[in-house]
Amino acid sequence: MAKLDEAEIARIVARAGGLGPRERFAYIKSACANDADAFDRVLLAHNITRDNRVGEPAGNEETFWEVDRSGQVLGSWKLRRRLGGGGMSDVYLAERIGEYSHQVAVKLVRPGLVSRADHNRLRAERQILARLNHRNIARLLDGGTTGDGIPYLVMEYVDGERIDLYCDRHRLALKERLALFRGVCAAVHAAHQNLVVHRDLKPSNILVTRDRTLKLLDFGIAKLIEVRESTHTLALTQADVRLFTPGHASPEQVKGELITTATDVYLLGVLLYELLTGRRPFDMRDARLSEMEQIICNQTPPLPSSTMNPRAVSPIERPRIDEAAETRNTTPQRLRRDLAGDLDNIVMKALRKEPERRYTSADELAADLRRFEVGQPVIARRDTWRYRSTKFVGRHAVVVAASAALVLLLAGVATVMTLQAHRLDQQRAIAEQEKRRSDETAKFLAGLFEIADPTEAQGREITAREILGRGALRVQQELKDAPETQANLMETIGRVYLSLGLDADARPQLEKALVMREQLHNGDHESKASNLAALGKLEQTAGRYDLASKHYQDALAMNERLHGKRSLANASSLEELGQLQKVQGDFKSAEKNLRESLNLFTALEGEKSTRVSSVMNELAQVIQRRGDSKEAESLYRRALAIDRIALGNDHPQVAYQTHNLAIVLQNRGAFEEARPLFEEANALLRRVLGDKHPDTLDALGNYGRFLQAGGDLTAAEDVFRQVLRTDVEVRGASHMAVGYDHVNLGSLLIQKGEPAEAEKQFREALKIYAATLPPDHQYVASAQTGLARALLELGRLDEATLSATRALTIWRDSVPADHPQIANVQAIEGQILAKRGDDAQAEPMLTASYDKLRAAYGAADPRTSATARSLADVYRRTNRAALAEKLDSRR
Repeated sequence: MAKLDEAEIARIVARAGGLGPRERFAYIKSACANDADAFDRVLLAHNITRDNRVGEPAGNEETFWEVDRSGQVLGSWKLRRRLGGGGMSDVYLAERIGEYSHQVAVKLVRPGLVSRADHNRLRAERQILARLNHRNIARLLDGGTTGDGIPYLVMEYVDGERIDLYCDRHRLALKERLALFRGVCAAVHAAHQNLVVHRDLKPSNILVTRDRTLKLLDFGIAKLIEVRESTHTLALTQADVRLFTPGHASPEQVKGELITTATDVYLLGVLLYELLTGRRPFDMRDARLSEMEQIICNQTPPLPSSTMNPRAVSPIERPRIDEAAETRNTTPQRLRRDLAGDLDNIVMKALRKEPERRYTSADELAADLRRFEVGQPVIARRDTWRYRSTKFVGRHAVVVAASAALVLLLAGVATVMTLQAHRLDQQRAIAEQEKRRSDETAKFLAGLFEIADPTEAQGREITAREILGRGALRVQQELKDAPETQANLMETIGRVYLSLGLDADARPQLEKALVMREQLHNGDHESKASNLAALGKLEQTAGRYDLASKHYQDALAMNERLHGKRSLANASSLEELGQLQKVQGDFKSAEKNLRESLNLFTALEGEKSTRVSSVMNELAQVIQRRGDSKEAESLYRRALAIDRIALGNDHPQVAYQTHNLAIVLQNRGAFEEARPLFEEANALLRRVLGDKHPDTLDALGNYGRFLQAGGDLTAAEDVFRQVLRTDVEVRGASHMAVGYDHVNLGSLLIQKGEPAEAEKQFREALKIYAATLPPDHQYVASAQTGLARALLELGRLDEATLSATRALTIWRDSVPADHPQIANVQAIEGQILAKRGDDAQAEPMLTASYDKLRAAYGAADPRTSATARSLADVYRRTNRAALAEKLDSRR
């Protein structure tokens, strides 16, 4: 086959430029008939690309191709309609022929454009796709050759929307876009691990489905790569023609140089640029091939943040800035501010001209974005002391703010004491002594932060725990002569440890502070009540609920004696006690105390107080537990509205409210509304509290339940196992929360069809609960329900009946009679009866529970479908096949 030289290609490009769209393509096709590589290059020179974003309008594309294969049969597949095409191939929607209907996408070379190179390219794509198995990469299902010799691929059909249009249509904020983009990075990294470089990463090749699942498509110009001497030098196995998409191409692609994984990193940078700003790094609309090379290889793109500066663009482009901000659910000023700094640097590192100066992998790029999202230093930025300090304060604002407030408080105390010394001569000596002590205290507090000085830090990232540890040691050593101040600081440090999830570090501080205050003050005292409440919180997080209840009750009684029942101190004690009672499962007492607390805070601080929103959040959880989702949702929304205004969008309390609202939305089936709330809350908790904080772990566990409810069992299992491992490390293997983690994992294993493994998880949970919870707690009922289900699946019906009976007794005593948890256990009992062959008793139980479960969870829920299967079997055994078929059709 004759190859065209550079001069001939240049003449074809020039001649085609003087023709109209239809004539242009026909001429190119004819002139390059014997050279497919030249055909690609000439098309590219005229910006005729798959998505027609530049060059020819989409409406003209169909006129270029003369053959429509719709209706033809290829192997087991019938082509239904043409979905589109690009380069040298067409893509059709097809269906499997036979009993089982299944839609797929079939890709085949366009007739009249078939060459040996095209055959080889499609076969190479088949080989590439066969190597890839990732949830975010469209799967290869089949392949073959048509009767007239054209190779084709059968791929997973993705009913989705290109990623940029999806983000804009849903007005996704930056953090949501970054979450999606990190999914793209994961898919690309998986391809690289399978020795595949995609080389054509652009929005039209990345689709997002309705449930926000990413799918990476079109490995048509991808290449298999081989490992050379270094794992960082992954090269193509043979020389390549320059195949790329204008506007989404790396310097090495346009220059025809070596293609490595760094090429995909560059293309990811282009995609990230576009998702963040709404425009590409370079404008290629009117550029020819030679101009593209000069722009991509020599020009530096503007910083993403600078594209949002109205003064830096022409008046014609200013509406584009407003539109970009609007589709990102923000303002131009805020978008520019959010992009400036770390995001600018991350994008520009990915877009560096030299491959070796980019991120070493797609995974490293995603990791840097994760560091940005949680407020940690990113590797794309020079690591300066000022930069590290800013990040430290941002991540540990609670610690820094508490310490700063303490400094101001003690400074105020020192000032008051100094004034008293001047006015009261008889107490001058005492006042001067107190002043010296206050000065020493202030000096002590300032010394806490010396550890973060560059000369001491020596380049290390300083943690809040290190600062608090130094503070605790110095309190013990340097404030022995000021016991009141020493006790105050010890409680403060203990509370901060507790807020960071460091219970073991908090305990000695809080316990010793209380001992000192007992020695300093006879009878009731505000500091003793505060200390008792802090110890109550400590024991609650440790799962020692009886001791926690005693501390809370003592603090409540003391505050009532000191301040009266209508006081803020009393409102706080009622909230703390109600929160504990909620965890214990005493929902009636919890609701009573929380409503009283809410009324007090509202009367004393007003309806917009953050204390009001905090109690609303706790009260909503109690109300949700007793089955009133409507009132719970209303309270969550009111609380979240208060906190967003009062605290901003980066406060932990906002994360709690957002997370709990997501749960109630999930429970009523609003999955699409719940998903972004879960993701927002989880990202905020990781950023503010850290990956190992108990609150972060609890929220992540609930997100795993959300993934399970949505059918993503693999992702849910990964989340559950990660939470379980970390919870054991953080809280200990016998903590009540770890029992909850075992129940979550057990429920998933049941759904996966692994009842034996599930039984182990439920029994481990019950062992933990027996040591930490009252026997009638709802968590015990939940574990017994799961165990009954596992034993039923294992055919151990007597044991299953015993577990179901225990669960049902607890549920009936703690939730309304029409609660779906009761229906769930009754469904299990009905299935046990059906297994025993007692269809007469099983049928009414299955019928009643099926209707309730279907109304509460939907027909697709595993609990509902298991009940339906058992009921259908009863119908068949009693010669009512029509009823069984009707029931099957609902599933």
